[in-house]
Amino acid sequence: MPKLELVRQELNKMISVSTQNVKVPALTIQLIVDLDEPVYKALDKDSRWHAIQQEKAYAKVKVAAEEIKKHILDADAKVAKFPKQSEIFEKDLNSFVQAKLTKTGEEVAKDVQTYLDDFKKGNKEVTKFKAKCTAKIGFTAIIVATTTAATAASHGALAPLGIVAIVKGGIVITQEIVKLAINADGAAKIVHGELVVLKGLMSEKIAGAKTKGATEVALNVISKALSIETPSIKNCEKHIEVHHVKILEMEKDSHKLAPILQQAMGEEKKYREKLKAKKGQVDDKKIAKIEAKLDNAEKALAAIVNTTFTIADAIKKGEDREEEWKKAIDALKSGIPDWVKYVDVAIGAAMDIAVAVHDASGVAEQALNAIIAAEQAIGTEVIEKV
Repeated sequence: MPKLELVRQELNKMISVSTQNVKVPALTIQLIVDLDEPVYKALDKDSRWHAIQQEKAYAKVKVAAEEIKKHILDADAKVAKFPKQSEIFEKDLNSFVQAKLTKTGEEVAKDVQTYLDDFKKGNKEVTKFKAKCTAKIGFTAIIVATTTAATAASHGALAPLGIVAIVKGGIVITQEIVKLAINADGAAKIVHGELVVLKGLMSEKIAGAKTKGATEVALNVISKALSIETPSIKNCEKHIEVHHVKILEMEKDSHKLAPILQQAMGEEKKYREKLKAKKGQVDDKKIAKIEAKLDNAEKALAAIVNTTFTIADAIKKGEDREEEWKKAIDALKSGIPDWVKYVDVAIGAAMDIAVAVHDASGVAEQALNAIIAAEQAIGTEVIEKV
């Protein structure tokens, strides 16, 4: 399958900027087109398409390069004036450049893809063949060095919040809990499927049977319906155990969140105390604006705390459904009639704890973004208005 490099643009050549405090590594945007042979040959007959798509891509990349250039020069000037805040500038600059490169790459790839799709529609002989354009960016973190005098010590206490890194650790944990919840739900679906089929099989084939042997024979038949290993009592218990392990791991990870959040809230409290101590020394309007941003961070932390309750509720639902399964299995072992009384309850147990956990993780990630925004806003207020 032909792989065509349509564009490989070195943005540094477009930027061509001289800086004292900002070191910019190679930044590139590359467009790769994967084509099935028939599409490649059909396109090859039109020598203009390649040049036209390159020209369109370069136009968009040039606009992005100008924006990146402006941000680099702004950061360089800010570092020269406020070197102690260089880390803030570095984070902001890298975030902007990476996002701009990614977005631009996606846009130019989309333009090329639109052309390829239209080309295929107009050429019936290649309609069914593959033609896919993807973008790849080359990005290495931009380095900001502090080379000038330190900023005034009187504003040191107004440096931005130091809780972003702490909260990021909590987000990693919530993401891991989501994975565990998905795995737990996967095990639950297997158990659920076994119980559903078992109920029908018991009713139709061996109603009234009393011996464990007859039950096991019936269970062996179910494997064909489920496309899994024979759902015997033993295997069903094994699937319940898999679920149990995932729930235990979820609970273990959830307990790690509390100290992280306590630490983050502790940092927020310390910052408020430092800010209070600066009243009378720094302009009241500045203090008020920073306090407003700090309130946003506090609300975001509260939102993350609320997600821990959602996760705890999901874990409880997982434990509850597990108990219902065990009751059904225990009743099955003691006799089919007793088992049938429990199976409907077991089948009705919650099947989607991962949805709630995933939503909670999403809320936590949004809250982190709010905290980052608050930190950057506080930094801007201190640096640009001092």
